[in-house]
Amino acid sequence: MVWTNDDLDKLHTLGLISIVGRDDDEKSASGPAPAQYVRTQDPEWYAEEAARLHDELEYRQTQLRDYQQALDNARSLTGSTGGIDLIGEDFAITPEAGIQILRQRVMKEANEAQRPGRPGPP
Repeated sequence: MVWTNDDLDKLHTLGLISIVGRDDDEKSASGPAPAQYVRTQDPEWYAEEAARLHDELEYRQTQLRDYQQALDNARSLTGSTGGIDLIGEDFAITPEAGIQILRQRVMKEANEAQRPGRPGPP
């Protein structure tokens, strides 16, 4: 089936069809279309974008420094973050056990210092 302009006009007057947009006559009468916003030509957009990217760069550089420091600490075994030393001779799980271990170390060092032939403290 082919629809003619007269058929479309009849449907339009009955409210069965709607036409979206303007006719060519209406376009020419309204004048030139307003210029569209192009954000890449907006200096304010560039300033906001530069500030945002600068903040992100600072954040990522801080993260990178933190990661590098953590790697350096891991390589040199410094800056440990707690836990139990299972490699050493003794370790304490409770504060009381830690105090007992420290007492034993002090007593051992005192006994070694009192042995004959061992130089005294400097």
